[in-house]
Amino acid sequence: MDRKTVNIIVYQLPEKQRFFRGLTSWIGFKEDYIYFDVAEREGDESKWSFLSLLELAITALISFTCAPLRIVTFLGFLTLVLGFGVASDAVWSLINNQTVSGYNTIIICVLLLGSFIMISLDIIGEYIAKIYDEVKARPHYLITNSVGIDAD
Repeated sequence: MDRKTVNIIVYQLPEKQRFFRGLTSWIGFKEDYIYFDVAEREGDESKWSFLSLLELAITALISFTCAPLRIVTFLGFLTLVLGFGVASDAVWSLINNQTVSGYNTIIICVLLLGSFIMISLDIIGEYIAKIYDEVKARPHYLITNSVGIDAD
């Protein structure tokens, strides 16, 4: 990274939990890649444990997307459809006098209530995601150069 990119990330982005690889792409400067063969590590092993790498991956995912929340919404609606499917099967069994006492009722209640809870959690999560975006306080634009203005 050049000095201009580093200065923007360090001084204009007030985030506390910074994921540098994501932020360097987010700021939008022209990127170029240098391909090279990585030499084998000599001596000791990496200080990054599996848990540290997992934490970095979670930070990267949460810092730039709300996709996990959308997955919960999808699963909530999928469970809701499954609940309605089981309910329609229970009604069909009731019409044909083939019902098992209480079993369908419990399954339907669990599926429908579980889906409502998952969908409600997503609604709350979406609000929290909006709050999180505001707390990150990423600027709407980045200043790369200033002319005739003091650096203060």
